[in-house]
Amino acid sequence: MLTRAAIAALFLSPLPGYAQEVSLTCTLSIICIEISACSDLDQEIAIAQEGGVWSVDWNAELPSDYEEIANIPAPEGALEPTGLRTLMHTNEETQAVQIISFADNGNLVLTLHQPHIRPQAVTGFGTCEAAAQ
Repeated sequence: MLTRAAIAALFLSPLPGYAQEVSLTCTLSIICIEISACSDLDQEIAIAQEGGVWSVDWNAELPSDYEEIANIPAPEGALEPTGLRTLMHTNEETQAVQIISFADNGNLVLTLHQPHIRPQAVTGFGTCEAAAQ
């Protein structure tokens, strides 16, 4: 059975393949849940970590400051040794929540819940390539 320290170590250890400084360029396709005609393919976003601070530059109208909420390395003996990070931005005033999860194999998923405007829910899928470091 895992101890609390072992569980904490899983979440705090760096992902294999990602240095402490992270710079990714990602291509993202968006689908809106409640509006069937809403789709925006091949958007480019940038995910970066510098000095322990995460940012996601996607849309100039959206905030770019994110908090890392999970850093999960691949389990020992996994068929595909892929770690996963999850970042989140919250806005208590509007109750908006943006969550981005990306794997060190380049896969990316995004969810955006924004009850103050339409569409209220947005999902995106994409791939990332490491930028020159």
